[in-house]
Amino acid sequence: MTLPADHSLPYICKLMWHSFKIPVFYLNGHKKIEIEFSANFVMNPHFSSKNSWLSQICAPHAGHLPILFRTDDSETFISVPVRTDGEFNGTILLGPAAEMKLTDTEIQAFVQKTGTDHDLHDKLAAYYRSLPVLSITDCVYAAMHLHYMLYQEVLDPADVYTQSRSVTSLSKEIENPVLTISERRQNTAMHHDALFEQKSMQAIKQGNKDEVIRNWRQLPHYGEVGLLSKTSELRSRKNLAITVITLATRAAVEGGLQYETALTISDLYIQNAEELNDVKAVDHFIEEVLSDYAERVHQTKRNRYSKPINICLDYIFKHLYDHISLNDLAQKAALHPNYLSALFKREVGYSLREYIQRTKIEEAQSLLLLTDQTISEISALLNYHDQSYFSKMFKKFTGVTPIKYRNKRSVL
Repeated sequence: MTLPADHSLPYICKLMWHSFKIPVFYLNGHKKIEIEFSANFVMNPHFSSKNSWLSQICAPHAGHLPILFRTDDSETFISVPVRTDGEFNGTILLGPAAEMKLTDTEIQAFVQKTGTDHDLHDKLAAYYRSLPVLSITDCVYAAMHLHYMLYQEVLDPADVYTQSRSVTSLSKEIENPVLTISERRQNTAMHHDALFEQKSMQAIKQGNKDEVIRNWRQLPHYGEVGLLSKTSELRSRKNLAITVITLATRAAVEGGLQYETALTISDLYIQNAEELNDVKAVDHFIEEVLSDYAERVHQTKRNRYSKPINICLDYIFKHLYDHISLNDLAQKAALHPNYLSALFKREVGYSLREYIQRTKIEEAQSLLLLTDQTISEISALLNYHDQSYFSKMFKKFTGVTPIKYRNKRSVL
């Protein structure tokens, strides 16, 4: 990994300042500001100096990826570590910025939380009004831009989104997490089960639009979605949308959707989510995103094969829990069984028999991880009349027995 020479850092910081119009700072390894571009900068009045303020978010990163820090007071910072040969040298910080233009009502809400000090109220109001606006999408691309100038490494936007961190407040201690968990337990409002996420993403990978929507609408049964913003329910739902889009993008790529297509769609989805101004609209939008990704994966799978083969694949998909014979499929495809068998092997790469077995075992994998059904029940459901034969086929395609595979649940 090659880092620009030290004399390049002021130039890089200057370019970021002129390109994105938000303050840029370079803090060395001792958290002292060495480079600054911040015309018309107004400091957060909770702090006595820039160093005491900014040093709180420039702790050395474990790696070299950019991190987005977002506070519950609507501040956003972009933090990119500067490393040479793996050694941490310092941090380039971009920010603070606001994700959207704050209204007077929102500013007043932030100010009122500070108590009755009217002088502080005035300074805070001036601070919030001075914040430059940079949407989350633009923040991500600013982070990618800076990272590339430093390391000449191409990043996926999802790499940055997943590094996004919420900061309760730069001016307050973080609340006791044990107390928060206790309160959630008492209110039976825990975060949603990890199995819910797996079920939803598996449905996208399979291109099963009906299943992904059915699962999403059952979200309240799995537990409460985590609070992603303390001051704005709308911001919390938008943050949820960004998280869902990131996960769904990866699931769609795994399902066969072309990588660049998936990433381009992801960017557009996130930009659209940021423009919504109603919580219900965001919830509806998330459902549309999940549905669209699943449908795109489905169409991608269909476009690979001829019409007779797609007829067979659709039939196998819908009747996986039934007994499926070559004659049944030949009748549906209106082809002679021998010709269909040869055509299927040529286009799909597997014989019909092997494809059906593989698909059944993939379904069994999902059932073992995502349900409490017994192995014998799953075997019978998938039309294996002999559990020992089911176990033999399962191990053939996965390398492990059904019991060992189910034990994976313990590490979820």
